[in-house]
Amino acid sequence: MSRFITSALLAVFACVFVPQGLLAHPDHAKKVLGSVASITADQLTVKNVKGVETSIVLTRDTKVVRAKQAATMKDVTAGARVVVTADIVKDQLVARTIDITPAPAK
Repeated sequence: MSRFITSALLAVFACVFVPQGLLAHPDHAKKVLGSVASITADQLTVKNVKGVETSIVLTRDTKVVRAKQAATMKDVTAGARVVVTADIVKDQLVARTIDITPAPAK
């Protein structure tokens, strides 16, 4: 019984006093799927199938890919279907890669 109490207290202590950033998985990226609603030099807005728009910061390190081949930002146009892999940095999504995907077959 005392082991259970000790374990429970340690768990509560860890949840309360350990910074949440240490418990997170910083290498895990977030995926954003949808079509390009708008794009500027430093920001991409993607609209998903439900109509929800997500803003993503673009950097010089953002890579663009189409059909597993390197592409450029000029290939990312309004209406293009994309899968964006992004990191969360200071509560913002920062694009790591933009994968331009083909339109679905009809």
